Amino acid sequence: MFGDFQAVATHAAKHGSTLAIDIPIGLPDQVEPRACDIAARKLLPGRASCVFNPPSRDLLESDGDYPTVQHLVAKKREADPQARGLTRQSVALIPKIAEVDTWIREHPTSNGWLFECHPELTFARLRGGDPAPSKHSPAGAVERLRLLRALFPDLEDKVGALTAPTADLADSLDAYAALSAALRCLRGEHEELGDGRRDSADVPMRIVL
Repeated sequence: MFGDFQAVATHAAKHGSTLAIDIPIGLPDQVEPRACDIAARKLLPGRASCVFNPPSRDLLESDGDYPTVQHLVAKKREADPQARGLTRQSVALIPKIAEVDTWIREHPTSNGWLFECHPELTFARLRGGDPAPSKHSPAGAVERLRLLRALFPDLEDKVGALTAPTADLADSLDAYAALSAALRCLRGEHEELGDGRRDSADVPMRIVL
């Protein structure tokens, strides 16, 4: 439906929509977990590793190139031997994180309707606080379908009708989890993880569930 995040966000702003996305919003000055990341990990015992450390904003210039990130981190360690690096999974998200970060800083009022979520937190909430099995396992896929079907009765018809080559089942279910989080935000039923602080660009650092 949309080619990039800017198109999604522009559409949402025009129509007064609420968005929840599985992309870090609000970035630390150094590679380290934010207060919301720490809180999220505590709510996912046994699955905490699925909450990645976000990049510091200066690493966005790497454009998601892992060797470039390694070089930038190595330079930081010359002054601070304890400076942290990023996993390949986190580095791969940098282009999308940069796209979101740029748009949000250009539209500061969007923090009233644009939220960061994490699908694993949503599924844990739907299970009464118990983290779901891995989404890559048959048990995890079945459990996610069961939980989401109760919220979206047409889920299987919609997902089954997807024809794009990139329409992965696990990703589609994560998108429905994000939709569930957005609906809670719209109704004012969500919980925000974090300590209320904003990053150096005045962007809130929070995760909703």
